[in-house]
Amino acid sequence: VKNKSIYQWDLSLTLSPKTGLAIVEKKLCDLPPNSSQLSGLGENSDGTLVSFGYKIEEQNIIAVVNIKTGEQQEVARVSFPIQHIQFSWTRPDLISFARSYGGDTAPLDPNEPAHARIWFVNVNTKTPVPAFYQVPGELVTHECWWLNDQITFIGGFMPEEGNVKSLDL
Repeated sequence: VKNKSIYQWDLSLTLSPKTGLAIVEKKLCDLPPNSSQLSGLGENSDGTLVSFGYKIEEQNIIAVVNIKTGEQQEVARVSFPIQHIQFSWTRPDLISFARSYGGDTAPLDPNEPAHARIWFVNVNTKTPVPAFYQVPGELVTHECWWLNDQITFIGGFMPEEGNVKSLDL
């Protein structure tokens, strides 16, 4: 990302007669006017889309761009802070993202609204869905796609506790 645009770099490495590197840069798309980038970029499992996030005023948006055509489409728009936008390793249409609450531990007060840090959105249906509701006091952080459509994350109930857990879709 540079100058509020997303670029693709194709790298060509030569080893003989001398080591060399050539870079061909292709502009994929521009970020919308008055937006600020929220997240890193992620390529889907079949190499056709790149996901990214941006914010416009109080709206947080997940979007994708088609690598071949440059067509950009909004996938989800939410009013809460988001981070960790990631494509599934096996499903080219499924994205996970993290809802940020200003902390990774759900409040202890059972009268507080339920916290769901891990969310999903399908690029075709465009409906954000909470994937895992935390119980009061439960930590959920560092989510990552894993094998067989599982997401691993760190969870626990004590500040010094950090268990690796998995969510099987």
